[in-house]
Amino acid sequence: MNSQSALSFVLGHDIFLAWAAYLAAAIVAYLLLLWPLRAVRPLWLQFLLRGVAAAVLFTPALVQVSELRLLVPAWFTALYGVLQKADDVVQTSLMALVAGVAVGLLLGAVQAWITHRKDEREDQQRRAAAAVRHTRDSRAAPAASA
Repeated sequence: MNSQSALSFVLGHDIFLAWAAYLAAAIVAYLLLLWPLRAVRPLWLQFLLRGVAAAVLFTPALVQVSELRLLVPAWFTALYGVLQKADDVVQTSLMALVAGVAVGLLLGAVQAWITHRKDEREDQQRRAAAAVRHTRDSRAAPAASA
């Protein structure tokens, strides 16, 4: 095994561990973010904000370091590019973030629509059950008075 393949193996292993640690931390951050988002009303806005938060935390961007191409969290590469004044890095990572946020908004909208439809069905079932109870009670009332 030559030194280049050994380096890529070690770097690949380290990147795997770094991504595993990042994903674990991002999942914890997302779950912690859900708690204050519960207070957001209307519900559809809460779902959209959840989608955006997930997109920002989990969207990767492809960057090139020397001869290696690496996947790195897009928000991190955007911040790095701004601090280093590297316009190409900022552009690449912002394109990935915009695409990720668009997907997050779409998934949030779908979740809001599904929840809205489910709530409508439950309301219809409650109203139908109340109408049946009301009809049953109104039929039983004359019999009780006789």
